[in-house]
Amino acid sequence: MATVNENGEKYSFVAIADDSFGYGMLHETTVLKIDEIGKFIETALKDTRTSAETRKEVILMESCLFKLQAVLYHLHNIKKFKENLLIGIKRDLENKNVSVFTSGYLPRELVFEFEALLLQARACLDALTVLVIKRLQPGQQTNYFTKLKKVLESSKMNEHIEKIIGLLNESNWLFESGVLYMTT
Repeated sequence: MATVNENGEKYSFVAIADDSFGYGMLHETTVLKIDEIGKFIETALKDTRTSAETRKEVILMESCLFKLQAVLYHLHNIKKFKENLLIGIKRDLENKNVSVFTSGYLPRELVFEFEALLLQARACLDALTVLVIKRLQPGQQTNYFTKLKKVLESSKMNEHIEKIIGLLNESNWLFESGVLYMTT
């Protein structure tokens, strides 16, 4: 597994991940679908008959899937922190150790996980944006999720573009968040 830059060119290996980690809170059907997509990508990349252009698109899909897996990984870690915190609180209540509750805190690791979750979620949306634009609007180019709707709205409409714009309209909260906007 490798990371790609905005134009879908493969970097040298930046990070290598084991494909066999659990997703924790996801329904089994979702996990199987993610694994199915991963196998499709792996097969397409090994196929020597795959054209260079298709290979670039598959690499973009691989990058998007990799970022999605990172988001799920961080969600799983946050869930574990929460479970451990609740176990500790329950244990302290059972032992009548109420002095522990005079102040609340979050472990640093949880803050780090949450920040990593936000960054990976943003990277996943940006990778998906590159993939969508490359597939639906080959002449256009944008690397930022926050610009996806604007680029699609200025394009010639078709059924796929209208569906994506509809999804984006239903997800306005994503665009209202300061997390998604770059201040450069």
